Amino acid sequence: MKLHSCVFACGYNSSGFLGFGESSDHMAFEHLNRLEEQVLKRSNSGGVIQISLQFSTSWFLTENGDVYLSSYNSIPTLYSFFTKIRENQGNKVITIQSGQNLALFLLDNGQVFQVLSRGPAVCIASSSSTTTTLTDNEVFINKQIRSISVGGQHSFLIDYQNNVYGLGEIILGGESNRKPMANLNFDKDILNYKDTLDFIVSGGNSSVFITKLGDVYIWGEKRAFGQLENDSIDIPTKLTFFDKNVLKATCGWYFTVFLTKRNQLFVCGYNSYGQCNESSLGISVPLKEVKLPITNYLIDNFSAGSDHLLISTLDNQIFTIGMNQYGQLGINSKNESYSSVFRKPIFLFDKCDNGISLQEYIYNHIGTNRYKIEFAQCNYNTLSSYVIFRTLMTSRWLNNYLKSLKALLLNYYFNDLDIIILHDE
Repeated sequence: MKLHSCVFACGYNSSGFLGFGESSDHMAFEHLNRLEEQVLKRSNSGGVIQISLQFSTSWFLTENGDVYLSSYNSIPTLYSFFTKIRENQGNKVITIQSGQNLALFLLDNGQVFQVLSRGPAVCIASSSSTTTTLTDNEVFINKQIRSISVGGQHSFLIDYQNNVYGLGEIILGGESNRKPMANLNFDKDILNYKDTLDFIVSGGNSSVFITKLGDVYIWGEKRAFGQLENDSIDIPTKLTFFDKNVLKATCGWYFTVFLTKRNQLFVCGYNSYGQCNESSLGISVPLKEVKLPITNYLIDNFSAGSDHLLISTLDNQIFTIGMNQYGQLGINSKNESYSSVFRKPIFLFDKCDNGISLQEYIYNHIGTNRYKIEFAQCNYNTLSSYVIFRTLMTSRWLNNYLKSLKALLLNYYFNDLDIIILHDE
């Protein structure tokens, strides 16, 4: 039996959390065979669809909602708590988000569970006030959550009325200045009903709020947005440069990346290891467009590590840039501590598979040449990288085709045709 995904990892692994069962750093991407051996034991798992990282813990989510945990030289093992919920109640995990010391798990019924370090799972949000494991934080009783976002020391929960609930604290303007989150109704308090909140992306000490129409609101340390001031943005503030044009974003520890509807990639923040595509290190980089070293490409996914960035294109090319002290760029070099230009990573196979291409290797493991590339979520916590090669079902393949068609039309300013393909999700 073949899984619907194939997972590779590289980079920092001193605590052995990547899932290889040992603690050496990996300078190039290598296949997580042991993870897939565990997933294959459960015939209905399908394959890994999400990975979320804490500093020394990796969480893996499969198609059927099983959750696997890897930490401290262990091979990934089933975290059975959520399997029991699915088997007993019929509800499964659909999203995992993790910070430095906690992970949040969103279920398809709107419940949210929290795991501190590697402790037990505790329900912190439920649409039912009779949930026996609910904590004392009554603001989350009778709340059905639709989306979650976790930063280094802070978290956001969004309900179906677009109320945003804050958890934890963020370091604003220096280590000694910690402030708790403020709860707000984003549509009413920030947007005045002209638009509606879609999702939140968080980094170490910052977050990005993206609306349905594609506007961007930023919050947290200004350093993450390329501003020199050593203070913070305490209320989500519109980034006026983007006028209803942003498709998605990713946050590192002190840098931020945006992808527009016209397939333009913008970056800003602190250029500690060249991740902002600047050769001068240790400078603040205001918002600027960056381009991959190829022509006629369409960006599909990206993910920021603490000081590095991974990007995939719709034709399944991968590029990395930034810090490489622990091999997180996957370029198989111990002598290059960083790269300020985009590089193509290297994938290493078992000896028996030497001499074949990456495409052939993926085909041998998932049984198709039709796949897409995804990366770990909440990767800003780590000095590591994951790549997931996922089978493209017919509907997802068609969706990707429509995305590429829309980007091409927007690039040629065929705005009168937008209405035909805007509803491709």
